[in-house]
Amino acid sequence: MSKRHVYVLCATIIIVVVLAIASQVPMTLEPRLSKVSYTDSENPASWVGRDESLRANFSGHFYVVITRNFDKIHLWITPREGARTLYIWVVVKRKFLNALYLEVEPPWYGKVEISREESQEGMTYLIQVKDLGEAGEGTYELTFLDRAPEERLLMLVTVEVRDGLFKYKGTLSTVVLEPFYAPNCTG
Repeated sequence: MSKRHVYVLCATIIIVVVLAIASQVPMTLEPRLSKVSYTDSENPASWVGRDESLRANFSGHFYVVITRNFDKIHLWITPREGARTLYIWVVVKRKFLNALYLEVEPPWYGKVEISREESQEGMTYLIQVKDLGEAGEGTYELTFLDRAPEERLLMLVTVEVRDGLFKYKGTLSTVVLEPFYAPNCTG
């Protein structure tokens, strides 16, 4: 074998190893936020109040939309066409750990596992998408039924998707206001 063939073989092996490692480590993305408000809201861009919808675009690899309708908080997680959701992790921090319930409507062919943990910092929901072939390619809707609304609650939504060979991960941090809380309060 000539030196040239050895170099080409070594370069090919290095490229394959780098791609294999890169495909297992998710790239972290920052959300680009946009807000739709049907009121004259002066709340920060990452806050969701009554009659508002927060939309987060993670470099086109996946999208998260959060709305607040009275006692319901809706989340929609949508991967780009051809991408697949690997997991969704939602952390809810609030004073009261009761009266908040979760319903998940995955794509008809998808399957999720839900677990709940309570801590001093709040309630954590872990929603894990099962890898069942095509599972995870559609929009997941999560509906939180907030039976005892508080002035505000903090919600962290982390999503990981596989788009082609690579994985992408991003976290959206938002404050969801109580539906009858006075508008335009930034305190």
